[in-house]
Amino acid sequence: MVRTLISASVVAIMSGSAMSQQVFFNDFNTGTPAEIDGFINNAGVQGFNGLGNLGNTFSGNFLYNDSTGNLATATTLTINNLPSHTSISVGFLLAVIDSWDSTNGSSSPDFFNVMIDDVSVFQTTFNIQSGNVNYIPPVNGDIGNGLFQRGFSGFNDLALTSTGLATVQCRR
Repeated sequence: MVRTLISASVVAIMSGSAMSQQVFFNDFNTGTPAEIDGFINNAGVQGFNGLGNLGNTFSGNFLYNDSTGNLATATTLTINNLPSHTSISVGFLLAVIDSWDSTNGSSSPDFFNVMIDDVSVFQTTFNIQSGNVNYIPPVNGDIGNGLFQRGFSGFNDLALTSTGLATVQCRR
């Protein structure tokens, strides 16, 4: 089935001994920045408009990866030449669109991965179309109040935030 992933905004924050510093933010309303590579499109947010948290909501456009099956291609954020740091936090809004099929669904598996320095720090699947439930959002992680059709191909969609979903930290 179709695997579609959308990110409305991506934030990368570094921490060192002195203070935190935001090193990347993009809301994709002005296109795709050079730091993003792979299968990428920009698309209107449709029924996701306004979903999110204070100061970070879906609006305008978002980054859209609708590559599927054996032809699926990752979308990658690369930030080079970071100042000295002890950890990195990555945050985002995530729209899981169309027929995700968990690990044992009709056209499975469909995975969502967050990797830092080629190390998987978060991996899950979603059972929007078929398969077992593999992911239960924590409190405040589901910003769309469950599965709803939000204007794409007719399947239900899911809106999540990394606030409680997958804000990850990595120590080097």
